[in-house]
Amino acid sequence: MKKLSAVVSAIKGLTTAVVGLKEDIGKLLIEQACAASLLGAVDKSTVMVGKEVNFMARAVAKVEKAVGKLARAVAAVPYTSEKRKRGQGDEEEGNGSSSAIR
Repeated sequence: MKKLSAVVSAIKGLTTAVVGLKEDIGKLLIEQACAASLLGAVDKSTVMVGKEVNFMARAVAKVEKAVGKLARAVAAVPYTSEKRKRGQGDEEEGNGSSSAIR
């Protein structure tokens, strides 16, 4: 009988341990789900930031291209040291008035 009660006692101890392990595994699964949720949110944020960075990179490339075109256009314009006098060319432009102060 002593052996039987020792076996029953051991089974009760194992059952208690299994229940404790089951609870611990449940807690770990909940924590894992929370971690996965956080990682998912981080991944989404990373994707959004990546899209914003790509958008800004394209915008910067467009600005660089426009600045390059502007620089080439400025370089192509002949430089003249002759300054335009006040009122010169107003009548030629067709506005019909002189810019000279009366």
